[in-house]
Amino acid sequence: NFVNIDTLVFDEVNTGSTLYIFRQLIRFNCAILITHSNIAIPDKYIIMSLKVLTTKKALQTHLQTAINKSYPVLLITSEPAQDEFGLSNKAVETFVNFSKFTIGVQYGLKNIHVKHTSAYPTARCVDEAVAMAKRGGATTQIIGVGSGAAIDCAKAVSSILSTGDNSDNPCHKQLRNPQHGRLNKDMTDVELVLAPSTLAGIMASSSTSSLILDPHEEALIPLSCTSKITTVAVDSDQLTLQEAASAIEKRRDGRGGIGASVQEAALAALTICIDAAIHSAMNEDLENSSDIYSSHLSGHDADIILDVTANSLAHVLQTSNNCDDRILWKSHAVNASIHSGQLLRYGEITDSQGVFTRSMPVALSSALLPKYFPHGNLLTFWAALCCGMCKAALDNKRTTPALTRLSRIITGNINASCDDLYEWTERKFLESNAPTLAALTEGTPDIKEILNELNANQSLFGIDDGPLAFYMEEILHHSLNK
Repeated sequence: NFVNIDTLVFDEVNTGSTLYIFRQLIRFNCAILITHSNIAIPDKYIIMSLKVLTTKKALQTHLQTAINKSYPVLLITSEPAQDEFGLSNKAVETFVNFSKFTIGVQYGLKNIHVKHTSAYPTARCVDEAVAMAKRGGATTQIIGVGSGAAIDCAKAVSSILSTGDNSDNPCHKQLRNPQHGRLNKDMTDVELVLAPSTLAGIMASSSTSSLILDPHEEALIPLSCTSKITTVAVDSDQLTLQEAASAIEKRRDGRGGIGASVQEAALAALTICIDAAIHSAMNEDLENSSDIYSSHLSGHDADIILDVTANSLAHVLQTSNNCDDRILWKSHAVNASIHSGQLLRYGEITDSQGVFTRSMPVALSSALLPKYFPHGNLLTFWAALCCGMCKAALDNKRTTPALTRLSRIITGNINASCDDLYEWTERKFLESNAPTLAALTEGTPDIKEILNELNANQSLFGIDDGPLAFYMEEILHHSLNK
């Protein structure tokens, strides 16, 4: 029974046999995550240095064996703030309170508690958490609990502590100069445990960077995660899955609000998948170019994750949320969030290869979400881009093997094309009742002003989005005209 396999470990790994096995498992709706194990797997075969637990009482199970009670823990939690309608996410609040009880009372772990209330972490709140960790001696064990903001904050704090950066305001300095503090050869092992309570939190936990809000620039700036020891504990019973209907009812006006529904999270993951498929075409076009439009994943790894994510998304979006096997439906929603997070590219800077391109959803949200789309959270914003992503690929005739494969897996039609994917996505977007991009804005946005902001964002990071910039212009035109 492939579906019940939690972990697969390959000894004597070789690319051909591994890809064959993965392709076969995908046929059985089995979501796969390659992780570190006790077997010495060559680095080029490791997709993420990440251990994922997706079981009941996952956090408790991990705390029993992996956390050293002799040392204090830095606990970073999300404290749900009220949205513009005076609403808060009670399910997240319940999850956080239960986790605090588990950590502090049930297991008696001495902890330094940091509360995170904003929608995105800022350099100031990260630096304050780092300072608290150092004062309390909680520099080797960090636990992040709750929404995506708390998860990103915990990742950022862990990265700074692992580099041994003792300067003042280290997060602020690393955002301005990504190499600051990262050339230290004596990296400290920091045990990072992430217990996300939402699908957005799960996606954040498996991505390679945190998104930090710069209030002055009104931009979301990526900070690479350098933690060597990361465990993601997803409690299947405690996980908050918001249904589409109730999410829309809570928003009262159809705008993004306190959290994304499962369907919106799935559409956001589909946006990431389409971006990854388009990116594979860019790599083919630029194969002989001196410019670098690459990814932290190899081509084979990206193909595997893309197929696995698409398979889970097909199950979530094609099946009613009232289906008989709701546990499997929920599992696929979790798996799609984990794997789509792995596909995200943040424009990382490396010593040997220069700058990787950003995922288009990352670039657009970094430049535009805080300032121009204040009524949207990250996932509702990305979900609103999915039809525009398909349309841009169609208009530019990007019928790549990856995009064709994605179309066939998502639609369930072995003869499907990108045109079929676009029609299918349009239909599913309408069925989801997700807010359009225009609904997330304040007033009527000036498209020229938005495009200028996107160009300024590239300059801020010293990044050239290259041919992807043209795609993003088309995506915005289509998405805002829906």
